[in-house]
Amino acid sequence: MVEKILCVGRGNICRSPMFMALLSDALAKARMNIVVVSAGVEKAYNGWRADRQARDCMQEIGLNLDAHRSRWAKDLCLDGFDIILCMDMTIEREVRGLGLARAIRIVLVNKTEGGILNPPQNDPNGYRHCIARMRRDIGDFVSELVP
Repeated sequence: MVEKILCVGRGNICRSPMFMALLSDALAKARMNIVVVSAGVEKAYNGWRADRQARDCMQEIGLNLDAHRSRWAKDLCLDGFDIILCMDMTIEREVRGLGLARAIRIVLVNKTEGGILNPPQNDPNGYRHCIARMRRDIGDFVSELVP
């Protein structure tokens, strides 16, 4: 049974917090009690707020990222997660290279397209497109989790 999911991006300021919020919302609507957390593989962004465009575009759909602060994935006990969702192929390789102690399902999001690309900075439409892509992937992912 899945109890904890980690969404991993580069700096945990754009894709991974957006994916976390969208996935948490979808799981709540499906009445699934699963904890969803996000983190990044780059320590340099640790403690940063979510990107302004990410916050604004998520607010447009009723989800709030204002309280989000980025986390470095290595500061978390990664072995405590059942599934790790990676935003792109580079991140997936980095996560697989961490030598996790137990078998954890590591998934590349939107595998057919090589992951979800970072939206162009200062392009609200790019962020909206990214959110729409995430929503499609999340719908498929949640349907796989439904018992």
